[in-house]
Amino acid sequence: MRKSIVLFILALVVSCGERTRSGDSEVFLEARPLGELTDKKLEEVSGLAASKANPGYLWTHNDSGNPPEVYLVDEKLKIRLSCKLPGIANRDWEDIAVGPGPADSKTYVYVADIGDNNARYDLKYIYRFEEPLLNGKGGVETIPSFDRIAFRLEDGKKDTEAIMVHPKTKNIYLVSKREKQVSVYEIKYPYSVDTTVTARRMVSLPLTQIVSADISSDGSEVIMKNYDY
Repeated sequence: MRKSIVLFILALVVSCGERTRSGDSEVFLEARPLGELTDKKLEEVSGLAASKANPGYLWTHNDSGNPPEVYLVDEKLKIRLSCKLPGIANRDWEDIAVGPGPADSKTYVYVADIGDNNARYDLKYIYRFEEPLLNGKGGVETIPSFDRIAFRLEDGKKDTEAIMVHPKTKNIYLVSKREKQVSVYEIKYPYSVDTTVTARRMVSLPLTQIVSADISSDGSEVIMKNYDY
């Protein structure tokens, strides 16, 4: 199976109106190789996000069926800290994001259990916890408390693999995967962690097979990756 990544730069439809453009970005930099993944513990990496509390490090995780753990890796992709989320399962973890949350002085990790290859799950989940500080300690850490945001898509069951957290509004955005024109969904902040919320469909895009996405630090642009079979 051939994997191809295609990048799209979009004016953020969720905050700037339904405008799209392509071309060079003044916000996103050109990609450059950093290192090769060799750690056997990271067998099926399915998400990657830059840490804000630990500059120069990245958060990542494995796909479905693996332990419910999030890993802080350096730029050579070596694990520096393993964070366990007790009492939950990795049903189909597909993406991860770092962004603002309840406390304005802190940053948070958002783990997206949102995959659904066969469109059979009524609910999807996002797990949110404060970014741990590495502080040279490394090893394994159990996250003592985290929020679970349970939600359903407004228009029914479908596969999603991309999550974004807006750096200004704290809204969560998700992108569907398998349609010929994918949909973007919004969960407006503040969102409940005690009841099920609904992700509202905002817009469709002339893209398909979207597996990851991110928002620029100023909230003005989005970058998306697709999977070309």
